[in-house]
Amino acid sequence: CLTNRGNEEYDEGLKIAYKALEIYEEIDNKLGIAITLNGIGIKYGNQHLYDKALEYTFRSLEISKEIGDEKSAALGHIGHIFNRIGDYDRALECQQKVLIKQEEIDFKPGVSNTLTKIAVNYEDMGEYDKALDYANRALKIAEKLGDNSKIIGCLDCIGITYYKIGNY
Repeated sequence: CLTNRGNEEYDEGLKIAYKALEIYEEIDNKLGIAITLNGIGIKYGNQHLYDKALEYTFRSLEISKEIGDEKSAALGHIGHIFNRIGDYDRALECQQKVLIKQEEIDFKPGVSNTLTKIAVNYEDMGEYDKALDYANRALKIAEKLGDNSKIIGCLDCIGITYYKIGNY
């Protein structure tokens, strides 16, 4: 419900998310709290309310660390928010940490996603060789996984990077 498009639907999605958060807090379900906080952060990010997005996503990250949630998406989302506000160094720092953790637990779908996010970050920084390197690494993993949506995302990133360097 956090992905609804209209403002009224976003408001309704937030109301529902806050209600879910309240319930998770009442029953002390830490994983539910972390996931819901992260979802609220994503919703605020989609509305370009980056301070609020970071507030909720950092709270999600802290709870995820507390409960040992190895696959938490919060740090990756924090990196995405930093990228959107143009803080590329902090975005890369987050993304590199996520990548290390995902590689440690051999979470290949996450590795592919994170490599693509790093590629986009380098693309936004104008470091096209690095962007292509990371995107191609992500593509190889996506192909091994047979995940067409990830393959498309990687190819899109590679295509945009080549376009930006004038290689049509």
